[in-house]
Amino acid sequence: MVGQANVVREREGFLLVNGGGRDVVAVRVEHASSEGSEYGGIEFTREDVEGLLNEKMKGKNKFDFKIRCDQMMEYVKKLKLCIKWFQEMEESYLLERERLRTMLKSSEKRISETEVQMRYRTDELDLEISELSRTYTFLEEKLMKLESEKMMAFDSHRNEKEVRVALERTQASLAEALERTEQGLNRANQKIESLNASYKNSQDYNTGLQQYNSKLQRDSDSYKASLEHLEQEKSVMIESLAMLQGKYGMLQDELSSFQDSKNDVLKETEVLTSEAACMKAELQKVRDERDSHYLQAQALTAEVLQYKERTGRSCAELENLTTKSNALEVICSSQAEQIRLLQCKVEAANDKLQMADLNTMESRTEFEEQKRLAWDLQNRIEDAKFQIMQADELHKDLYNTILELKGNIRVFCRVRPLLRDDGADTETTVFSYPQSVELVGRAIDLTQSGQRHQFSFDKVFNPEESQEEVFAEISQLVQNAVDGHKADCLVLHRSVRKNQMNEKPPKSHFIFTLRISGVNESTEQQLQGVLNLVDLASTDPPSNGSGGDQLRETQVSDKNLSSLTDVISALAKKEDYIPFKNSKLTHLLQPCLAGDSKTLMFVNISPDPSSLDESLCSLRFAAKVNACEIRSIRPRQTNARPTDSRLSFA
Repeated sequence: MVGQANVVREREGFLLVNGGGRDVVAVRVEHASSEGSEYGGIEFTREDVEGLLNEKMKGKNKFDFKIRCDQMMEYVKKLKLCIKWFQEMEESYLLERERLRTMLKSSEKRISETEVQMRYRTDELDLEISELSRTYTFLEEKLMKLESEKMMAFDSHRNEKEVRVALERTQASLAEALERTEQGLNRANQKIESLNASYKNSQDYNTGLQQYNSKLQRDSDSYKASLEHLEQEKSVMIESLAMLQGKYGMLQDELSSFQDSKNDVLKETEVLTSEAACMKAELQKVRDERDSHYLQAQALTAEVLQYKERTGRSCAELENLTTKSNALEVICSSQAEQIRLLQCKVEAANDKLQMADLNTMESRTEFEEQKRLAWDLQNRIEDAKFQIMQADELHKDLYNTILELKGNIRVFCRVRPLLRDDGADTETTVFSYPQSVELVGRAIDLTQSGQRHQFSFDKVFNPEESQEEVFAEISQLVQNAVDGHKADCLVLHRSVRKNQMNEKPPKSHFIFTLRISGVNESTEQQLQGVLNLVDLASTDPPSNGSGGDQLRETQVSDKNLSSLTDVISALAKKEDYIPFKNSKLTHLLQPCLAGDSKTLMFVNISPDPSSLDESLCSLRFAAKVNACEIRSIRPRQTNARPTDSRLSFA
């Protein structure tokens, strides 16, 4: 079906060529003519086809049908030949297309087979390349080792040659130097005597320094005791101040209540005074009425007498007047009783007012006394705070002096406990701890192949010591950072294994920096301290099957540790130039190893005998660090100032 459809499309193309696509036909004709034709080598070019299509019939007139018929027959023959030639070309094209299609299918099949073979070959080449890369890496390392050994051998040979020449020269000069040596022997003996004297003086100075250190320790203990005593006194004073403040509040409440009662008494006194004045006015009025009534009674009595004498009035009128006089006398006596009662009330109110005034004076006196006592307690508390602050400053100075006497660079060593997955030879004891008075808790001995290596540090922790004891020693470093110094903790030879996130143990260093700033509100003194926690990677050699990334990571880590070793050696030799910028690690650790910093290196040692070489390397490196010293500087103290937002990101 596909072949027939292709034939139909080819014929449609042929008809289109006959219709107007003559350029395409010419191309096909030229292509077909190059291959030959079965019609006696007849070929049709573009011009032949155009001439055949554009040919006109010739004749004398239009009615000469015979000539025109002959010409038409000849023209038809030519057209048939052209059509047959095109049909043959079409068939040849179809055959050629089928042949090309068959070749294309076979080529595609061969190409697919070739691709499969090339894929297999590519995988084999990738495996060979990876194997060759590992072999190349191994050979490169081996070549580097051989070159280093060759250079060492060459250097040793050159050194031997130089030593031989120097020995020959020295042998010639020994005879001359012998005489000078005999002459200088006497001077050396004298110098030895002077050195012995200076050594004795240094021993005396060392003894005095130790005595001074013990004195500082005793002073520190005494200041601690006094500080605790002052703290207790401060707490007692604070409690008494709280009690006095409570009592002061109660007295204030009583005083306010007394003031209220005084105001009430004053108001009542005013009311009583006004009532007494009213009563006095009424009493005076009653007295006036009594006097007037008495005068009226006298007048009436006189009139009665006059009436009795003169007119002899009747006794009835006299009795009426007598009754009126008696009634007026009764009224006067009752009003006199009321006046007496009012006077008693006024006297009681005056007494109560005097008592209130006396209570007010006593409360005011007691309040003044309590206020003076509170002021004295406040002054004593301020003095105690000042003494505590001075004792705290002295304690910090003494503590810093003790740390400086111990050394600005301190080295701790800890042998970790045995783990379950340690080797089978863990029963063999390779570490020992001397128990002499000078070295107890400070020394460790390592035995390797019958040879004993002795090391001494500031502190050595055996596997039986707990984390609390380790933290008790390291907490001094944190306290020093809080006091305003730079404190740094370097952890060497940590044990990190693969986990769910890391297929292999990481070979990288980790640095954590904590900046501490504090302000004393009373003295407006600002302290700035820095605590650096540095976790150094171990120096385990890479395995033979490690990849390129792990190998490069190991090389970078070893380079950083080598640069750190150079810096430690330069510090131990007290050289003028310290190569801090040889690596990123030493550049970041420059504040830890220079200036006013207190550095603590913590070396972790494995008790497994299979890790004996690494433990020996770590102990030697820690011994180099223990031989270094750092120049001490006072902690940075600044006055408190408004916080700048630009400094919060330091």
